[in-house]
Amino acid sequence: MSSSQQTAVALLIALTIAGALALMSGFLIIAMAWSEYGEQNRGGADPPAEPRPSGGTLMRRALGRRCPRCGRGPLFKGYMTMHRECPTCGAVFWPNEGEWMGPVVMDYTVAAGGAMVAWSITVLLSAREFFQIIVPALVAAAGGAAVIPWSRSFWTLFLYVNGEMGAAQPPPAAERGRRLTRKLIAIGRRREHD
Repeated sequence: MSSSQQTAVALLIALTIAGALALMSGFLIIAMAWSEYGEQNRGGADPPAEPRPSGGTLMRRALGRRCPRCGRGPLFKGYMTMHRECPTCGAVFWPNEGEWMGPVVMDYTVAAGGAMVAWSITVLLSAREFFQIIVPALVAAAGGAAVIPWSRSFWTLFLYVNGEMGAAQPPPAAERGRRLTRKLIAIGRRREHD
């Protein structure tokens, strides 16, 4: 095994360990916020304003890119464009201007980690230098773009559990009117069929 291949193996081992530690720290951060969230709900004399969803429910909502508060409203308008607030319950997802930094760090970490793994594999396979540059660059771009919706979804979950997500606002009057109109049309159609 050449010295560059030994370096690639060492890098893969280091990335595996760093990745496992990063995942554990992410789970610990959410668990600590979850614990504090539970204490806040039990600490006061008033009952919580809304029922506390389970951790599994919150994870399913984050994976499904749904509002962590209600679980019904979508987080995204398009692949990369988030709603400012939940279309269903009106919760403001990112009330502070700098909230985009957390997901960007996650995106960068995935892109850089993917590039290093791809480079290590090309070195281990003794690929030409051209491929040792192009393949990691393509993996970094694809990995960074692929993780965008989920990094924002899990960041929104973290903000919700941490109590930093904006309070739920009632949907705007126009949206309430559209919902009422849709319900009335659906009722009318059902009566036509009966």
